[in-house]
Amino acid sequence: MTSRTSVAERGDQRAKRSYHHGDLANAVAAVALELMTERNGPDFSLREIAARLGVQHPSVYRHFQDKAALLQRITADGFDRLYRYQLDHLRGVEGPRERLLANGQNHVRFCLDNPGLFKLMFDYGVSTTPQSNQIIDARDKSASLLSELIQACKAAGLLGALPSDLIRVGLWSTAHGLVHLIVTENFAQMMPQAIPLDEVIQTTLEAAIAGFSAS
Repeated sequence: MTSRTSVAERGDQRAKRSYHHGDLANAVAAVALELMTERNGPDFSLREIAARLGVQHPSVYRHFQDKAALLQRITADGFDRLYRYQLDHLRGVEGPRERLLANGQNHVRFCLDNPGLFKLMFDYGVSTTPQSNQIIDARDKSASLLSELIQACKAAGLLGALPSDLIRVGLWSTAHGLVHLIVTENFAQMMPQAIPLDEVIQTTLEAAIAGFSAS
């Protein structure tokens, strides 16, 4: 007779199988992301993570002094991963406007592929604790990339006279807002017609860029 295991039990088994001695810090971060995705936010304890990994909870505290330290580490890693993802997916894209559009699409795709990380980075952002220099530096790299792409478009006469910072905020808000609608499942209510998601992402971002082009 085949026994049934709960989702939680399968998660425990998956975490224990994936844990390798000597890599506990990364294993803790991975389980934290799993829990955030399952629970739509950072609703977990370090003791719970230790139980999932099959280790004593004091060993987790040797890597992270508290939950806030763990969230800060994951947030900084998330912004660094986003930056590297954007760079990797800009390779081979030619033309300043095309690169600006591709960067927005890459931002949306990364966040949709990593919903737990997205919620921590942008919705929570470790807002209840001071942000570490590591988080600020990692976040600023992605923001600087967007600024560079905007400046390239301005130099080519493809964007209007509005300040670059205003354009950056507008384009980032468009991408971020689209991700938020999709991740929180409000998207289906607003877009009942069956339109491919990639088409929605591209059309939305193109419209935003076109609006700043005419400014």
